[in-house]
Amino acid sequence: EIDFAQYLKSLDEPVELIKMDIEGYEIELLNHLLDEDAIRNVNCLYVETHERKFADLAIPTEKLKARIKQEGYENKFFLDWHWRMRRLFNLGASPLRLLTNDKDRNLPITFSLTHWYY
Repeated sequence: EIDFAQYLKSLDEPVELIKMDIEGYEIELLNHLLDEDAIRNVNCLYVETHERKFADLAIPTEKLKARIKQEGYENKFFLDWHWRMRRLFNLGASPLRLLTNDKDRNLPITFSLTHWYY
């Protein structure tokens, strides 16, 4: 088991991007990252929220959004980006391409947290 907050804090350089789609667990993880001040060196977080899919997440999602704003991180977070991108794709936009870490080419560190179904 890995504590993602501790892992982020252990890195020697900033993280450019975290993309998160973990089917409702984003609320718990993001609150943990905020509690541990682990996003200080993260430039951007794209998070798919799931309150439309799971009604019991509506209030915790709104509380998280308020906390993000209260702590001054609203410029780092792009919550519910999935729905915005879907609208753009429906209008004919090209898919978003994301970089991954490659130290030999000096690309930024990025993470993609995704819940997979089998």
